[in-house]
Amino acid sequence: MEKIIIHETKHKLLRRTIQRTLLISKPKTRASISALGLSIDRFFDIFKKKSESVSQKPLAFDKNKKLSTVKINDIGFPYIKERAVKSRNLEASGLHHKRNRGYKLWHTPEGQFELMRQIRTVDNRFMAKPFALVIGEGNKIVGYLLEKVHGDSLGAMLRNRKLTTAETVIVERKLCAMIKKMHRKGIGHGDLNKGNIIIDKGLKIKLIDPLDGRRHELNIKDDLAWLEYLKKELDNYRHDKRKQNV
Repeated sequence: MEKIIIHETKHKLLRRTIQRTLLISKPKTRASISALGLSIDRFFDIFKKKSESVSQKPLAFDKNKKLSTVKINDIGFPYIKERAVKSRNLEASGLHHKRNRGYKLWHTPEGQFELMRQIRTVDNRFMAKPFALVIGEGNKIVGYLLEKVHGDSLGAMLRNRKLTTAETVIVERKLCAMIKKMHRKGIGHGDLNKGNIIIDKGLKIKLIDPLDGRRHELNIKDDLAWLEYLKKELDNYRHDKRKQNV
């Protein structure tokens, strides 16, 4: 599991670099840069498939027994012990045992957890529900538990050509509306990518795995950069779909 996490962190760094390069690149070179981004996505898919293959069971805490809470920077967080997670065959998200240097200050499970809660106060339909931080050996925070979100990632749907051109327009509009609503409240996701956007059969969208809640300005800038990148990618997808239908 640790190796998969490290590869995903590298993927995020590469994806960010490509997004920022697209913003300052000339129109002639944007297509080749986008193609490079797609190639990188495909390369890292093998590692994502390994992590997604872990079976999950619905999380059901005892209603008569409240979760224990821990205070971090004067914020109360519910928590569960890692051994309890393993014994119940649940899967923890946001595990970062070996943090990349560029993420050391920000990419923490408690930061992600708090940001998910903040986004849900804007509209709880946007964000998957976080249940509890996961506490490991030595009382170290090793991750968090997130509700199981049903559907496919946007990346998988585009890769497998599951979306029609009309559906891509709906998804794009919904995403833009969701992100703008968050930004009006001064909140940014910070790690929007095709793997962190889950879409069900009714085209309902839920976000997962944001960055840390203490860097809203940077998150908002990264969100806007990614939306520009997505628009170009969806335009290419629609263009290819129309060519297939001719």
